[in-house]
Amino acid sequence: MRFLINDNEAPDIPERLLQNHEDGNVVFFCGAGISDSAGLPGFKKLVDQIYEKLGCEKDSLQEEAYESKQYDLAISLLESSTSGGRDKVRSKISELLRNPNISKTSTQIHKALLTLSKTNNGNIRLITTNFDQIFEHIIKENNSKINTYIAPALPIVNEDWDGLVYLHGLLNENPKLNNKNQLIISSGDFGQAYLIDRWAARFLGQLFKKYSVCFIGYSLEDPIVRYMTDAITGTRNNGENPPEMFSFCSYNKKEELQEKEYIINKWKSKGITPIPYYEENDHHLLNETIFSWATSYKQELQGKVYAINELIDRKPSISTVEDDIVKKMIWAISDASGKPAETFAKTTPVFDLEWLKSFYSKKYSSNDLVLFGINNTNKRKFEDNYTLLNRPYPDNSYPPKMSIVNSELVSNKCDKIMNWIFQWLLRHLNNPNLIIWVNQNGGNINYNFKEMIIRRLNEISKLEKENCKTELQKIKDNSPDGIPDEAM
Repeated sequence: MRFLINDNEAPDIPERLLQNHEDGNVVFFCGAGISDSAGLPGFKKLVDQIYEKLGCEKDSLQEEAYESKQYDLAISLLESSTSGGRDKVRSKISELLRNPNISKTSTQIHKALLTLSKTNNGNIRLITTNFDQIFEHIIKENNSKINTYIAPALPIVNEDWDGLVYLHGLLNENPKLNNKNQLIISSGDFGQAYLIDRWAARFLGQLFKKYSVCFIGYSLEDPIVRYMTDAITGTRNNGENPPEMFSFCSYNKKEELQEKEYIINKWKSKGITPIPYYEENDHHLLNETIFSWATSYKQELQGKVYAINELIDRKPSISTVEDDIVKKMIWAISDASGKPAETFAKTTPVFDLEWLKSFYSKKYSSNDLVLFGINNTNKRKFEDNYTLLNRPYPDNSYPPKMSIVNSELVSNKCDKIMNWIFQWLLRHLNNPNLIIWVNQNGGNINYNFKEMIIRRLNEISKLEKENCKTELQKIKDNSPDGIPDEAM
């Protein structure tokens, strides 16, 4: 779903990621890209600035590492070839990262990520490989109490985990040599943390088994991506099936189609689902998307109710790739609480019957069933091509499927969402397209829906016999197609 309408270059977030996040099963993993707007460099630019500050030229080995985008190796080689190299390099890194540009705009994405990282029970689950103090500034500014874990002192990855993890270290406001030396930035540091002592690898292994991870602010060249994907591969090679992982990834306008396709395929090859967006103006589209997502999440159910009310006068036929209002509606209405679906069913003016076709034709695979509250912990087997109106039961104790209409006999078991859709359809009993749709899709109506129709017809018949004009007019005012005529 796109939070930024009318812009098909903005990130299109899979509904299963949105739902997994609402269920508390997503951990955001933040890289240098989120601090671009604060004037802090990414890995390549940081290496360039270190050489510039030290007044050094790259030797052949350093040049080779740099050109092959192994920036961690370039730093290792520089540290080992310069007198007092490690201390000098760390001091320059400290200078370059100590004074970010702190403003409302430059910290917007950090604030949004802190909001998104807060679970329903109040725990914070957020990881960054950045060394800067931006998150700390926001925490202090808001007088928040958030636990911080600075490598190698990392938390146990379980339901009780509560805090912000600095996986590669954190620069103090006035860093001393020992603090600078704890940063994971050179290939030697990575090797120690991921291959020799393995504390970072163990943490990631636990993380990838338990949570769906969403990477943000990384490029394909980042060394951490290499180590992370190695950990993912190792988890899968052990016969385990970790939760799906996602990554926001940017592409440039130059040779847009080729580059976008290349980046998407490259992330997929690493076992990570890409969420592409066009990179411009300090990742403006990404920043605004994350901000809008956080705003909606903060509003909880009200965010979904608001999304439904926002679509009252719109028909699904105007849905486009850039403004996929069908996807937005299904995301909102599918909340397991049934509250947004109730809003949809009761809203006046009544939502057009045209939505019925969209609810039935928008296809979902078994991977998307989390959207409908099915986490499949019992390893049920599912087919593909489900819809909002024809899908499995969330509860294993029920029959395998529920639907409004089918070619076979339809069970009476339904969830709250489906029952509210029944209520909405009762407001269209004088629309012949409803009968046509039922006939085209098998003709056998869900037992509960059939009983609702009978009760409604009896209620209307009684009002007509008793000449209750006020009550009948009230029904017509709320639902112009709510009272079937003689032909219907």
